[in-house]
Amino acid sequence: MDLISLSQFILKTIRDRRDQIGGLLTSGNVKNMEEYRSLVGEIMGMSFVEQELRTVLKNAEMLDDE
Repeated sequence: MDLISLSQFILKTIRDRRDQIGGLLTSGNVKNMEEYRSLVGEIMGMSFVEQELRTVLKNAEMLDDE
């Protein structure tokens, strides 16, 4: 598996999990405040990883052009 395929897989996994958590939050299926905080924290962590991955991919593309 090359870098692009791995990156696409990770980004898709992040999107799918974010959608899943969003569904839980919007449907009112969160049991308590502790679970809510945990889910929000998970979304924040995934957003950070997604942004870092996109930055690495963008920088890798710039290096390939040189």
